[in-house]
Amino acid sequence: HGLTSLCLSSEGNLLCAVGSNEDMSFCIWDWKEGVPLGGRALRLSRMIVDLTWSPALKAFCGVGERFVKFWDTTLPNGRLEGRSCILAAHKEEMYVAGSSSQSLQVDSTFAITASGLLCCFGASMVMERWINLKTNKGISLVACEAFVVVLCRGQVVRLFDAATMAYMGTLPREGSAE
Repeated sequence: HGLTSLCLSSEGNLLCAVGSNEDMSFCIWDWKEGVPLGGRALRLSRMIVDLTWSPALKAFCGVGERFVKFWDTTLPNGRLEGRSCILAAHKEEMYVAGSSSQSLQVDSTFAITASGLLCCFGASMVMERWINLKTNKGISLVACEAFVVVLCRGQVVRLFDAATMAYMGTLPREGSAE
């Protein structure tokens, strides 16, 4: 038993914690008050492998095998309600990492798949765009207002424009000539 992932809201008042495969717990804490939203931890049916906070939606987003899901933190009485994203043709993918720009001007949340797709979800929670990373494995990503940076297999790091998902470049590998 233990925790596998943590995420803090941009305001710093909410902390989301995900339990290991053994207990499959999910809890959003108002840590200043010392209480979980909704009064208790939830039990999940599927394992979350990564978390991100969406300031535009005021929601935590979890990704995993065949899902991208948001948990709204603005419902009355601290009630928690998870809403699954519409994955369309990519519903069988393993989503391995998620990231949202921490800017309120960008309302996109990004996720990558183990097979090498970069996906963009808007406020409607529908996959609005996706691109092939031209790699056979996505590993990690981080988003800011201007860029989405993706780590792929083989230490390949690719940069994309956060607004358009246009390819911006690939960083040189460590030890390569400039």
